Amino acid sequence: MFKGVYVDASAADTQALRLQALKLVVKESSIVVDGTATWFFAGDRALAPGEHRELLPPRVFDDRRGCRMRRRGVDSGTRDMRDEDVIEIDGLRVTTALRTATDVARLQRPQRALASLDSLLAAGAVDQQELIETLERFRGFRHVVRARSLVRWADGRSESYGESAVRYVWRMIPGLPTPQLQVEVRVGGHVFRLDLADEDLKLAFEYDGREFHGPDRAEHDMWRRGLVAGEDWAVNVLRDENVFGRQANVEGVLSRAFRERRRERRGV
Repeated sequence: MFKGVYVDASAADTQALRLQALKLVVKESSIVVDGTATWFFAGDRALAPGEHRELLPPRVFDDRRGCRMRRRGVDSGTRDMRDEDVIEIDGLRVTTALRTATDVARLQRPQRALASLDSLLAAGAVDQQELIETLERFRGFRHVVRARSLVRWADGRSESYGESAVRYVWRMIPGLPTPQLQVEVRVGGHVFRLDLADEDLKLAFEYDGREFHGPDRAEHDMWRRGLVAGEDWAVNVLRDENVFGRQANVEGVLSRAFRERRRERRGV
């Protein structure tokens, strides 16, 4: 989990397990915040591909004025915090899910922030309307304007970090329609759900991460997508290398797919 903290690979990802892991590396005077607090509430769904193997140093801050937690493997800092922003669970202090959501919306990189917000909504940890209202408390703070958009774009139906990352890029491309999530396609008694789609164009994008779409799933994925294509859908597959890293080309894939599909529909 964290550096120096190990768990059996067969252990279920539960909040109780995450609590015990954090208590091993976080001092009582510190408060768990940001991405680490998101992981505490939402579990591995909040992590980027591969991060579950060894998590980044826990994000914490020490609420004693002027103090920083000095321990290898812990990322510490200071910030303003109200009493109602913090809860204590079995000796571990962590920002509430609502405060956590407002923090990640403002402070994380926007692509990651959307994934964090999606995961908190999916876990039932926050209510979107309450989050929109709470964000007004931070009017005038750094990045709050961007955070308002991210909070409105957040959607708990997103099933993975990768899907959230693709959706963020989609949202940032001018001229594209609003992405639709988990669009149902009924074929021969089967109901399939497409990760991201535009129903008017019958254009879909699926994120195939390594964890859940390995070689053992390839045949099933091809069968399912073949049936969907038979219903006049164009399905584009995005993998980790398309979405993450220096060679990421997801913006180009999205733009090109929409351009080509629109030409097809116009009969050009």
